[in-house]
Parts: sequence; structure tokens; C-alpha cells
Amino acid sequence: FDFSPADGSLLLDAAAPLTITRGDGYGDKLPVEDAYPFFDGFGIKGEQGDMIAVGTAENRAQVVRADVDAGILYLDRDLRWEAGAPVALPWAGDAPDIGAFEHGEAARPSVRVAAEEVFVRPGTAVELRAVARGMTPPLEYRWQLGDGSVARGERVSHVYKSARDYGVRVRVTDANGESALGVGYVVVEEEAKEPDVLIHSTFNADDDEWWKHWQFYRGRRGTAYAYFLNIIDEETEKGHIRVYPRDPDPAPLPAFIHPRNWDIDEYPFVVIRYRIQPGTPLAVFIRPYPSAHHVLWTLDADQDSRRYYLAGTEGVEGDGTSDVRGRGPLPDGPLPQTLIDDGEWHEITFDVRDVRRKFPDVQMLQAMHIGDLEVDGGANVGPSDQFWLDEVYIGR
Repeated sequence: FDFSPADGSLLLDAAAPLTITRGDGYGDKLPVEDAYPFFDGFGIKGEQGDMIAVGTAENRAQVVRADVDAGILYLDRDLRWEAGAPVALPWAGDAPDIGAFEHGEAARPSVRVAAEEVFVRPGTAVELRAVARGMTPPLEYRWQLGDGSVARGERVSHVYKSARDYGVRVRVTDANGESALGVGYVVVEEEAKEPDVLIHSTFNADDDEWWKHWQFYRGRRGTAYAYFLNIIDEETEKGHIRVYPRDPDPAPLPAFIHPRNWDIDEYPFVVIRYRIQPGTPLAVFIRPYPSAHHVLWTLDADQDSRRYYLAGTEGVEGDGTSDVRGRGPLPDGPLPQTLIDDGEWHEITFDVRDVRRKFPDVQMLQAMHIGDLEVDGGANVGPSDQFWLDEVYIGR
């Protein structure tokens, strides 16, 4: 959670000023284009207005009152300025830095909470350090560690016993009595156990997650979507999905799923319980993420055509050539497994690690597609074609 620019960052000395002056002048009444960004204490006891720099980093004064309507900053001392001079919070270098923190000892006072690790396990010591800039030593450090504990010193070590998020604050006071507050976070969490299941869609009455995962349209063609129904038996509360074409103009029959973090070594197995209307052209294929080579040379990751076909009904195999849209190639010859289109329920299992037979570099999958291959130049869907999904499992 270090949001300060690194040494050599292009953010250094690159910010625009908060406002500029209106005309040349001298005195403690500074006319500016916009007085709104500046804090004058708002009349709160003990609060002081912003220290600002005008024209140069060394030409500084404190705001005692900001007249937003008139565009005048009232200062605690006399300054001299030229028309169009930059006005901003104190900076170091040639101009302010972009961001909340300013580099350099001559910068405005700021404190940053630094930690080697901010994601830790309960009982593990956390090392915290306050990085103060623009403050006059010696410095006093007072920490509030988020669990009721307090500490002092530039560096502290603390052990959190319970898993939760802890807000950390440190107030630093310098030799002149000026103070600045730094904030940070420590996230304490138990070691997460990897689940055995990535996706398990049953489409039953108690499955309230399936609709988050499944897509029944093709994103590239606005009208290319099918009708689908989640059919629930009222007595058993068991359910399934029916996917069927639009009428009277049949559209493709897509059913896509894009699981997050689909590592094929962590979640290699897919089990699908399905039913297919006789004669329906249907296939199952997986899509790896675009290859680095393809992205490098085409600059269009979405056009990556890498696909691995797992199964299909009779007649959907192709000749290994690409169609005119460049979205092939279609499978060359018979597919590894056959989807049975006899109108009855069946179950089929895949090991998606087989994708490495064709693409040895694949580790993560982007999607699994169940549907016709019309978009790839394969057989078109007829008005009576349809299929059903009863259960889809992706896991170990």
C-alpha cells in the first residue's frame, strides 16, 4: 500500500499547480484564480491553515483565511509575486509531484506508513515504519495499531492475534510543534484452503449462482442468442436448462462459461450431464487465454483463435481449415469424444489438460463453450434443434 512515487518516477515534478496568481503584487492578500482548494482552518480551534508556496518552492506563507468568492488568500506574512505564478502546497524540486506525497525534505509535511508485508497470518509479527517528509527533527511518533494497542517510535513491531483488517495510524510531531498523520492497513487472514470445486452448476431451485456464470449469447453478434429456460420440478425442486433456437429465424445455440482462475492443473476435470435433440449439431470446446505471440503480432487479443475441441455430435467435425471470419480452424477429423444426440440424458467427462497436446504452453483457460459451430462455419441450427443441461462440474 505504498502510493508514493518511486525515485526516478515520471510523477515527480510533473503536477500542475492548484491555481495561479492574478497580476503582480506584494503583501499578505494574494489574489488567485481559484481559492477553493485551500484550507484556512474553517474556524476550528487549534487548526491551522495550509502552508503554500507561491511562484517558487521557497516563497512560502500560511493561509489564515480563504475568500472563495473574491478569490483572495489572506496570508500570515508579506510575499512578492508575479502574474500567473503557480500557487500550490509546498513542493520540493521544480514543480509539485503528482499524487498525495511530495518527495524531498523541503516538501510539505507528510507521513507514510511503510511495511514489508501487509498480508500476514495471525500471530505473525508485522514490522511498521513511519516515513516522514518536510518535518523538522527531532520527531515524536505515536501509533494506534487498530486493535487497541498503542506504540511509540519510528519503527514498531506488532503481533495481531485475530484475522481481520486493521487500520493503522501514526501521528508525527516535529520540533516546531507541527504534526502530520499517516494511515495504513494490515490485513490479517487465515491461510485459505484451495477448494476442490471451481464451478458446480445444478440449475436446481437452491442453485442461486448459475446465472452469474452462464452466457447464452454470442458477444460479437447482437442478435445471436438463443432462448433458454431454467425448468424446475415443483415437487423435487430439481432443475435443468433448456436451450433452443429463436423462432421463426433460428439463431445459434450457445452456452458459454468463463470461470475465474481456471488453472488446468488445479481444476482439470469437467463433467457434463446433457440431453440433445436428435440431429442437433453440437460441440464442446475450451479456449485458452490469447497467446503472447498472437497478442504481440496482432495487437488484438480478442481475435486469438486457439481452441481445443473436446467432443461433438456426429457430423460437426471439419477439415482443419479456417472459415472466412478467421475464427477457426474447425476440428480436423473426428473429435476425441462423441456427444450422443438421441434425446436421452447422458454424462460425459473431460480432462482439460489434454489441451496441451495442441498448445503445450497453456496453464489457464478463459472459457468453455457448449453449442453449435455455425459461427465457425460449421452446420447451421435448424428450427427443431435444441439441447438441455442438467449439471456441469469443473474441479478436481
